[in-house]
Amino acid sequence: MGGYFEQIVILIGINLMLALSLHVVLGETGLFSVGSSAFMAIGAYVATVFFLKFNIPFYACILFAGVFSGLTALIVGIPTLSLKGDYLLMGTFGFAEVTRVVLLNMEVTNGALGIAGIPILSHIHNIYAIFLILFFVTLLLINSKVGRAWRAIREDEIAARALGINTAFYKNVAFVTSAVYAGVAGSLYAFNIGFISPGDFSMVMAFTVYLFIVLGGLGDIYGAMIATALLTALPELLRSAAEYRMMAYGLALIVLVIYFPRGIFDKIGSLKSKLQKMGEAEEEVR
Repeated sequence: MGGYFEQIVILIGINLMLALSLHVVLGETGLFSVGSSAFMAIGAYVATVFFLKFNIPFYACILFAGVFSGLTALIVGIPTLSLKGDYLLMGTFGFAEVTRVVLLNMEVTNGALGIAGIPILSHIHNIYAIFLILFFVTLLLINSKVGRAWRAIREDEIAARALGINTAFYKNVAFVTSAVYAGVAGSLYAFNIGFISPGDFSMVMAFTVYLFIVLGGLGDIYGAMIATALLTALPELLRSAAEYRMMAYGLALIVLVIYFPRGIFDKIGSLKSKLQKMGEAEEEVR
């Protein structure tokens, strides 16, 4: 494929990892977090600094990016995850802003100028290979005792605690897992773009990923993945519309939010069940 279309596919792959990250913490556990942009920034800068300053191998840098993001999430999550609902959202928002300001003022990150000259080492093959590994791990977690605990917390945390589930532990597991995914995505982003700055990891990115999950359907991992691919590609498909491109994109999002409030695929599923019931009713009449 051409370089332009290949870059779109690569961007979809990175966004799929970010969507997985938010799906674990929001879709499965029901925690309203917007810290994915901060963990992505941490992963990108850790991988870049380790590679350029200490000559650490590329795949080891990706591993370190995930580990550092996870450790940061563990430290931040212990006090933050005691908050609930909107307060957790504001707490993770504050953490994301603090991370951005720290990166702007650190010498090793080169401040607002960012870091240039990063070698292009992440390509379509290793990005999608890593995504498939993360996706497989996520499916294993969802279908395990951990996943059942996450869903219990999402549905009713008080009831889950009454049943003997250690809700604080499982919420931290979800938060750390989400951060590891975002850190890996950030490292791959850095080694694909070749330049990073704190402005690349703004709250706009976090809320865009939030949109992927909501429109895909909360708790629906396959819906989230398909919605991510569609919404990442849509602005590029509308590029021929020039100045009307983002207007058309915004209009499409408004329509989706109004007519598909619980996700695109939830609507399709309910339509299929209605058609099935109609068919069963016709058979009974006959």
